[in-house]
Amino acid sequence: MSRQLKHLGNPPELTRPSARFLASVALAVLLIVFGVWVLSRATRGSSVDRFSTPAPEVETAPDFALQTLDGETIRLSDYRGHVVLLNTWATWCPPCLDEMPDLEAYYRRRQADGFVVLAVNSQESPDTVAAFLEEHDFTFPVLLDPDGVVMSDYRVYGLPTSFFIGRDGVVRGVWSGRLSPNRLKELVDPLL
Repeated sequence: MSRQLKHLGNPPELTRPSARFLASVALAVLLIVFGVWVLSRATRGSSVDRFSTPAPEVETAPDFALQTLDGETIRLSDYRGHVVLLNTWATWCPPCLDEMPDLEAYYRRRQADGFVVLAVNSQESPDTVAAFLEEHDFTFPVLLDPDGVVMSDYRVYGLPTSFFIGRDGVVRGVWSGRLSPNRLKELVDPLL
């Protein structure tokens, strides 16, 4: 027995969407485009968005003691008299990994002038950090912050974030996002 569909009259007429509906859709599309634009600016930012000077109550850089993969304890206060770039990073952070070769090159050029990079890894296991460092030839100290003490004390909300600390131990500026070689030179050279 074959089935046949019966046509029960004319198909329903397609109605045009109302002007109110079209305006709502257009507004939703504009809001999405605007949201994407704002998000892309927030993650990329401009130099104006990224560099800031510290609030007056955060003048002196909080001291800390963290260990290297070799178990050596390093304190920030050990570097009083040096210009310190305190860089917070993680292996899962692409901008962090992109800037590290530039940090290394600048560190090698300016180390004799009293410049040091302290690369503070944010809450990753020693094995993860060790595996990453095996693939790279970084000579600056890499410190482990398994409990996020530095992240908390320095109020770090995104990676990478770099703190420029003068020879007197005072935070001179903060950069959020990837540091380019030119920006690094622009921000550190005056401190040397």
